Amino acid sequence: MKLHRYNLEPKREVISRIMDLPAGSVVRINETGNDPDVSFFEIQEYAVHGTLSDFMANNRPLKPEFIRSFISEINSCLYDIHERNIIHRDIKPSNILIRSLDPVDLVPTDFGIASISEFSLHLTGVNRTILYSSPESVTGVISRATDYLGDGNNTS
Repeated sequence: MKLHRYNLEPKREVISRIMDLPAGSVVRINETGNDPDVSFFEIQEYAVHGTLSDFMANNRPLKPEFIRSFISEINSCLYDIHERNIIHRDIKPSNILIRSLDPVDLVPTDFGIASISEFSLHLTGVNRTILYSSPESVTGVISRATDYLGDGNNTS
């Protein structure tokens, strides 16, 4: 279960589009709700291998085969998301879940600050994890490319 911060919830249109994506593209959201005493919640599928962040911490150095599979897999997921005009805006290892290691099957999660954009550029707020942000996103101007860029020096 994912609990969002109190009084903050993802855009309903984003959740709706995510739930309509193919099962292999994003974390499967089974149910959503809003508990006034707690916050907005999502009941998501269980990813047996946890987050990419956890995997990276426990499997150093990463094998080249895993890295190749990861790049191919995340690229495919982002393509599907972007085809629905969703910009995730917070791609980072802790927001990628690993369903399977052989073959590598992973999906992005946590669309709490995602945006819908029918245009090539989109103006938005500056919420994001700054260490994984593309340079242009600091201004609030984002595009699909924003999801592919980040600080390659960060290891968390």
